[in-house]
Amino acid sequence: MKSFLFILVVITISVPALFSCRQQDQGFLPAMEIQDSRGGSDGTYLSEDTKSEKNAATQAEYSSSPIYLFDYSVIKLVPTKSIDIAIKNCSLYQDIYGDLLILGEVLNNSDSVKTNLEITFDFTDRFSGEMDFKKIPAYAEYLQPGKKIPFCLIYEDRSRYIDIGEIKIGANYKNYNQSFSGYPVVTDENFSYYDDKMLIKGSLINLGFADIENVKLFATFYNLKNQVVFLRECYIEKSRLNPQEHENFSLAVLMDEYIPEFTHYRFEVFFRDALIGR
Repeated sequence: MKSFLFILVVITISVPALFSCRQQDQGFLPAMEIQDSRGGSDGTYLSEDTKSEKNAATQAEYSSSPIYLFDYSVIKLVPTKSIDIAIKNCSLYQDIYGDLLILGEVLNNSDSVKTNLEITFDFTDRFSGEMDFKKIPAYAEYLQPGKKIPFCLIYEDRSRYIDIGEIKIGANYKNYNQSFSGYPVVTDENFSYYDDKMLIKGSLINLGFADIENVKLFATFYNLKNQVVFLRECYIEKSRLNPQEHENFSLAVLMDEYIPEFTHYRFEVFFRDALIGR
């Protein structure tokens, strides 16, 4: 009887000790004992590399996910006008990446060349309180009389999206009181479709009597309401053209989910006379 009691006591003491050793060997420790400043919220240990990967994945998921409860269509665009300059054909939408895009054109209504052109954006909330202000330079140095230049602002401050009530769009500029002698025009435009691409081809020719330089060619795309929905700068091999000199160009537009719907497009050439500053 005494021997039986002795064996029972030994077993009672040994079993908890045996399981305690198994927990230690297999790492069954409380989360607090294995968590440090690099630990995960679920009690597992994260190396620096693993944590960086996890943060990157979380950030990527946030960047690609839509902003719920945000309806960009309720935001009011207010283009401003002056005697010389008008903001026209504006549009606003949220692209596939979740960024807010504001597009439009600046029209030179005057008889003089405009330079140092900047497009301004005043953001106010739904209670007409000032929220933010942005300013971007124009894509070209000079804007000829009667010409339009497109603009695009990508507004990335997503924390403010839901509070935007109105965006007032304006322009700053200086008058350049000199006429240009160059006169580039786009000719022989045609387009075709190949697979999932739209191919546009044409020629650029300088019909003026002076050399032109810093030549830039933009294609502006519009929707059915004549609003600007996206734009492309065309690659041209030479940025300087002599009188009567021409250059061919081509533009390929990939027709995928990243491109908003459009119905027509227009080309505009920007330049400066080679004689300016000499």
